[in-house]
Amino acid sequence: MLSELRKGDVIVVWRIDRLGRTTYELIKLMVEWKEMGVDFRSISEGIDTSTKMGRLWYMLSSVFAENEREILMERTLAGMEAARARGRVGGRPKGLTKKSKELAGLAATLYQSKKYTTMQICEQLKIGSKATLYNYLRHEGRD
Repeated sequence: MLSELRKGDVIVVWRIDRLGRTTYELIKLMVEWKEMGVDFRSISEGIDTSTKMGRLWYMLSSVFAENEREILMERTLAGMEAARARGRVGGRPKGLTKKSKELAGLAATLYQSKKYTTMQICEQLKIGSKATLYNYLRHEGRD
């Protein structure tokens, strides 16, 4: 989008925090756009950089957006740390689901028969990719 901007264009976003991560990035964008003759509008914050008040509100909102993001990150990290202290571990459980284990067994049998190509096995068993097929075969000890 940035490479397509021309004088007179208006960039519209839902919220300013969707535009950049830091105050510096957001203000740098505003300066570049002003030099190009491009305006900015944020729907939810009511920012319109075609006016002086709009440019001021853009800068203030940039600071608030970065602060909000930092607070959210702190809370997330604190929550994860508290969960770990209670013995909880995040992420997906290791291993295959019951259905995947069944598919792995079928895939290994077909693969071992040497009658089918890997693509045919994937298509027949509706396995999304060869990588998944090879994971199944590894799980069955037949790679």
